[in-house]
Amino acid sequence: MTIASWAGMRGVVTLAAALTLPAVFPQRSRLTCIAFVVIIVTLLLQGLTLPMLAKSLDVTAFDDKRDETQQA
Repeated sequence: MTIASWAGMRGVVTLAAALTLPAVFPQRSRLTCIAFVVIIVTLLLQGLTLPMLAKSLDVTAFDDKRDETQQA
């Protein structure tokens, strides 16, 4: 669950909210720029630290064939 939340979609709501602001909204371009920066930073930070998180939580890949063999 931790891995899924760490690797989940980032910034979709932020970007949608920033782009739906009316053109006459004060500081609209600045808010859109901030939204893009936040999205890029979270993608890089969380993307680059995901392998370390998986290693620290001792997460391994699920092997369907191994599980079927154990059930048999």
